[in-house]
Amino acid sequence: MKHNFSFITSSLFSGARVAMFALGALAMVACSDDPTASGGTDEPTTKEISEVVEWMDGRLQKEYYWMDEYNEKHSSFDLSLDWDKFLNATLKKLKTNTDDGGYYGYYDSYGKYKEERDFYTYVDREETSETSASVTRADYPKTKGYGISIYPYYMKVGNLEGYSDSDYCFIIDHIYPESQAAEAGLKRGDIILKFNGSKITNSNVQEVYSTLMQGKSTIELETYGLKEDLKEKDFSTVSVSVAEFEENPVAYSDILTLSEKYEVGDRKIGYLCYLSFDKEFDQKLIDAVAGLIEKGATDVILDLRANGGGHVTSSILLASMLLDESYVGPGKVYARLVHNPNNKVNPDEEYTLEKRHTPSGASTSVDIPNLNLKKVWIICSDLTASASEMVIVGLRGLDVEVELVGGITEGKNCGMEVTFKNHDGYKYTFAPITFMNENGKGFSDYGEGITPEHDLYEKSKDETLSEDLRRECAYFPMPKAAWGDADRDIALCETVLQICGKSLFGNAGKMSAHKQLTTRAAVEPTFERASMRLERPDLKSRGMILHKQDIQ
Repeated sequence: MKHNFSFITSSLFSGARVAMFALGALAMVACSDDPTASGGTDEPTTKEISEVVEWMDGRLQKEYYWMDEYNEKHSSFDLSLDWDKFLNATLKKLKTNTDDGGYYGYYDSYGKYKEERDFYTYVDREETSETSASVTRADYPKTKGYGISIYPYYMKVGNLEGYSDSDYCFIIDHIYPESQAAEAGLKRGDIILKFNGSKITNSNVQEVYSTLMQGKSTIELETYGLKEDLKEKDFSTVSVSVAEFEENPVAYSDILTLSEKYEVGDRKIGYLCYLSFDKEFDQKLIDAVAGLIEKGATDVILDLRANGGGHVTSSILLASMLLDESYVGPGKVYARLVHNPNNKVNPDEEYTLEKRHTPSGASTSVDIPNLNLKKVWIICSDLTASASEMVIVGLRGLDVEVELVGGITEGKNCGMEVTFKNHDGYKYTFAPITFMNENGKGFSDYGEGITPEHDLYEKSKDETLSEDLRRECAYFPMPKAAWGDADRDIALCETVLQICGKSLFGNAGKMSAHKQLTTRAAVEPTFERASMRLERPDLKSRGMILHKQDIQ
């Protein structure tokens, strides 16, 4: 049984997920001869089947990984439901599809907590006149929004003056350069206390999160942080508008600047933070790795703590650049995509690592840079999913030593082939789970998540550690500093120390690294993570996607 994760979905995600970008697709199913417009009431007066529902149903019958039970129970499904209600109502009747998503918690209008199934399989639509991205002269797509990435948790404000435990806040994970948020001076680790002049409470937390992630209109934010000296509080009120920006998933790539206290010796520790496996930005990833090689990186930390996945081929590209050419060749399987045996549409596929790569839109391949690592260090969390987990299990299937620091990963061991359909002025995107991912050793049983060797959340419960250090562990993966700041990022600090044969824990009280790390914890107000996790509306980080680029 897939592990249950508790999060709140916005009303915007009732039965359908909202896409932030257009996914490539594999077109399959014939259209209905008698189409009807999508939409309508919850209780249709006729039993007519819309063309969109018929399209989805046809794919599920032929391609859904759990098609056996789906077809067995097909007569009990209500195909007259609206396009955005059909999936949830149908898939939750199945018992074998436990790896297709998990559970989410929410409060109803009476304040009562409830649990409901949520599925990775999704459908979305947008008006055909809408465009989600434009292309720059450098051939990198641009998207519209604020340029803010928020961790999908909300926090209790706690003991900050003027606030109480019933007030919530959001933590900024990343600010995209040259976005409106960057121009407004927002930065990673800032805490959003107010939205359009109002506190964030149980009644508006879902709406605020969705608005921040989607970016529809000008907003005003009141934020809190500590200044660089870690002593003076910094409250700011900023206005942020919607504009185009480049959503480059390479958030950081450089050799870490580390003080003598880490005792790294002659090592040059490279740090690469990667936010999503976005095929359109593969060249940015290649350039980042090439830069680490040029700067002489001897070790590399790959930060996937906020990477929920993306394109399979981008996962292969990244893994290929980590290892030397001895891992490339026939029989050295990185990933195997296994479908239901009765699926006659999608054949099983086997992938090996590569020496050359064909960039998106190009007709010829190019040599790729190679770090020639013997051991890979990865920072992960419960937001690490899908194509990110493919890297972990894929490398281990090749007998590469992979050591994880952070938290248990999400456990998304399955993926989807995506199709588009144009109908009645809308473009529909449908992504049913069609395959399971296994590595070269046939391992795919990580639906409960992958447990790190150095689990910070477990350390937060260790009463032999100082209270400040346990607070830092419990706060992870929420950020408190800029990318690459090992002195104030507990996961990065611990990973660097592990590379050098040391650790924050055990004899931590005597370590200068520990003292620096907990300085902020000792002076800042208490921000306690609530038990809920919100649904991320950015679909690019929700899938292990096969990108076939056919549009029906």
